[in-house]
Amino acid sequence: MPDSFTDAVERALEEARQGIKKGYAPKGLYDRRLSSELAKLDPLPDESRPQRDGENAGETVFYKDPKTGREAFKAWVWYPPTNKDKGTWRKHGSSRVPEYVKDHPDASPLLKESVGVILKSPDHPTFWKEAKHGRKAGYKLEWDKERGEYRSAPSRLPYRGPLRPDQPKR
Repeated sequence: MPDSFTDAVERALEEARQGIKKGYAPKGLYDRRLSSELAKLDPLPDESRPQRDGENAGETVFYKDPKTGREAFKAWVWYPPTNKDKGTWRKHGSSRVPEYVKDHPDASPLLKESVGVILKSPDHPTFWKEAKHGRKAGYKLEWDKERGEYRSAPSRLPYRGPLRPDQPKR
């Protein structure tokens, strides 16, 4: 027998309280739907892998497409040697949907309205690290109630008006 309306609403509220959001894996790691679309728009070619060892853990090498002038969505990140593995460069996707997507000629409407969405969920081990780095770069984290996602937005609006010499300094 199907749930009553009240039971369905209660279940939906409980799921929301538990942080279960569309697009994320159960433990909430990464929105693969949006990231795979971004990777198709601006791919990182295998031939662009650096041919040297990295200098330190996490060193990042970005690739810019010579034809379009746009950076690839993913970048090469150096993982240093361990007892088990030799060091290697791995493809690593961004943590948020970049601003340039809204003007990208091949981006889907869903992707264009997802600008600023954080691709990691709060359950991802480095989600709060992303929030911290975003804050340093002038962004704040906002919860989008309508879509059930975190977004990154500029902390303060840029000044767009003319300078007024008659206005007192603050």
